[in-house]
Amino acid sequence: MRQEVCLYSSEGVHWVELQSDGSLLHSLYRGVEQVKYHLWRFSSPVKQFSAILLHGHIHMLMAYESGIYYARCSVNARADEKQELRISRHPSSSNPYLFNLGRTLYFGFTTILNKKFTYVLRQVEQGRWRERAFSYVHEDYGVNVHIEQASCDISESGTLYGLFLIRHGDTNRQQLMLLELDMESEEEKWQHVFSSAQAGQSWNITISAAREGDPYLAWVVHNGVTATVYCARGRQVTNSCIPLKVFFQNQFFVPRLIIAGEHGLFLSITGSSWLACAYSSNGGKDWGTFMEVPFARESRLRIIQGVRSSEHDHVPVSLVGIGYPCFRPVELIDLFHPFLTMNTMGPSIQDDVLLHYAKLQLGVLHDFASGRIVSWQEEMMLLEERLLQEEYALQRLESFIEEMEREQVRVLEQLHAVGSNLAPFGIRLIQ
Repeated sequence: MRQEVCLYSSEGVHWVELQSDGSLLHSLYRGVEQVKYHLWRFSSPVKQFSAILLHGHIHMLMAYESGIYYARCSVNARADEKQELRISRHPSSSNPYLFNLGRTLYFGFTTILNKKFTYVLRQVEQGRWRERAFSYVHEDYGVNVHIEQASCDISESGTLYGLFLIRHGDTNRQQLMLLELDMESEEEKWQHVFSSAQAGQSWNITISAAREGDPYLAWVVHNGVTATVYCARGRQVTNSCIPLKVFFQNQFFVPRLIIAGEHGLFLSITGSSWLACAYSSNGGKDWGTFMEVPFARESRLRIIQGVRSSEHDHVPVSLVGIGYPCFRPVELIDLFHPFLTMNTMGPSIQDDVLLHYAKLQLGVLHDFASGRIVSWQEEMMLLEERLLQEEYALQRLESFIEEMEREQVRVLEQLHAVGSNLAPFGIRLIQ
């Protein structure tokens, strides 16, 4: 799958796309203006990258064959005006993850150090560099071990969660590892999630920590023309690792999670122009049947790397959305499906699941309508406040005109009292 990053700024919409030759193509869209392109080539071909936009520069953490490198490129400069810095020279380093918390810029990546699977986190704040390494010490890994995939997210409380797929080339063993890292206390917790030793499998993984509490994990195991979807909840993976049935024919898909309230969430599976979701009414313990939500081919449904931003933080996140160049993430309101027709989608759906899904739809519709009403109310309050200010300004102007008229009368009376021979005159008011 092609790696794309979409970033928004006052300059416009930025797209950074990994090309087949390992270069990065930056496209800047500014309304009706002509698109500006920058082709960025580096010292080695890029295999993977993570990017955020800060202070007019796109900051990128990239994986080469020779290690991990950091680059900073101006969004307006020429292609050759960029800075490149080596972060790690170890050839096993991969899965770059670049994020910003406050004044600190973090560089995360995976590697094998001294036969231990290790997550390395370097940081820079006001020119001071620091590096920390967090190793899984309970198992040794040989030279044929490859960290194939990684999915990371950061919770609102500042905890880094990483889900890693490790493939053993000599035994066909594949395992999922979960890292929980408190960014403040620097305390890490490792947990084994899942493993398989079947040959010929391909996996896709994802993690979501957008809400407080344990993160949600999901992964798809493809075995030929069949696929199995698993979902788990944080540390409860031993009790909540449940396979889900998928009813789409011979299609390769990728899991993505959309959390809907405290007890219900959607597991979104995307293809080239379709999206499917399953609903859980009890926080991921039990799931309903997958339901397809159709999208027009012109909507250009895709999975990209976006950024979840606050006042001081910028965290890369994986997003499912539509549109190009103006990208919009898929929201719960987009997943509405007439629940009365859900029984036609594969096997019959249990009545309790149908009821919970209908209640969720009504809740989402209520929240969506309430949000729109609140937005309109805020706009009306702003208009009313502006109207009051204009009325107050008009009253002040009228008072000023009355004062000028009284002053005119007073001056004329003084002139008449002193017997002036001046001709009558008027005072012109320029409004």
